[in-house]
Amino acid sequence: MEKIIELSGVNKEYTNKTFFSKGVKAHILKDINLSIEEGTTLGLVGESGSGKTTLTRMILRQEQVSSGDVTYYGKNLKDFDQSDDREYRNSVQVVFQDPYSSLDPEMKVGDIIAEPLVISGKYSREEIQDKVRKIMSKVGLAEDYTNRRPKEFSGGQRQRIAIARALISSPKLLILDEPVSALDVSIRGQIMNLLKSLQGSRNMSYLFISHDMATVGFLSDYIAVMYFGYIVEYGKTATILTEFKHPYTDMLLESNATASLDEVDESGAADPPSHINPPKGCPFAARCKYATDKCREDVPEYKLIGDDHYVACHRSDELELIKASSHKFKKNETEYII
Repeated sequence: MEKIIELSGVNKEYTNKTFFSKGVKAHILKDINLSIEEGTTLGLVGESGSGKTTLTRMILRQEQVSSGDVTYYGKNLKDFDQSDDREYRNSVQVVFQDPYSSLDPEMKVGDIIAEPLVISGKYSREEIQDKVRKIMSKVGLAEDYTNRRPKEFSGGQRQRIAIARALISSPKLLILDEPVSALDVSIRGQIMNLLKSLQGSRNMSYLFISHDMATVGFLSDYIAVMYFGYIVEYGKTATILTEFKHPYTDMLLESNATASLDEVDESGAADPPSHINPPKGCPFAARCKYATDKCREDVPEYKLIGDDHYVACHRSDELELIKASSHKFKKNETEYII
């Protein structure tokens, strides 16, 4: 399968400049290497501050990489002309976490969904109306909703409106930024199953961003685990969920079972380290019960340890972190359950 998006050696630094100093650098993304193939889903998981949002902004072209390359079907985003940029923005769409804040409360639903087509200037009024009707039907919205406003709908219906708007331009990649975390548990399964069905019928690719392993596990073909701007583990979904090798992956899985990361962080240092004053060795060492002096001194190499399975941990070969029965993962119709 062809790669839609590929990130190669991507780094992102910000400089906080003040009147009295030259500025303090914060290295947010560190040597990111990831790709998404046609018709597949990459799950990107990690707690707040891990770098997920910054990485998304690089892909959406909202910010430039400090170094490294982001390519779309092999062409570097740095080399895009105006035509390339226009095609890219149609082909890469995003659905955000909060369906209400991402929808203009003053606009009618039909106009919200139609907006990408109106902006493109390629379609007649009749063509736009026809496309809006079809996509609303596809995501389970009644045609007579077109003249109503977002405040008249439930959270699940609002997210369907946001999905319809993202899909109407027939994107090749859909970025799903915590798309169900703001919804009631009873609605999450409906939206997840809708996303899975739409992917199957349209052969789209997804980048699914979340802090929740169970939700990511349901939809993803591959999972990348982020911590402190690094990819610390990457592999096929089943591998990450049942044969994980990084202590942070273990912690995230355990937090799904307890509903709180604080409950499984035995280090007492529940927050990640500072990007302005980063630790000398492995950034996870202060929170890791397996850490040694080597871990505190040297950043671990990100290395291949199995079939499409990568990990950045000094002790991945010697530690038996894999206890599938302790997390009791199984897959039902809506999600992986711990």
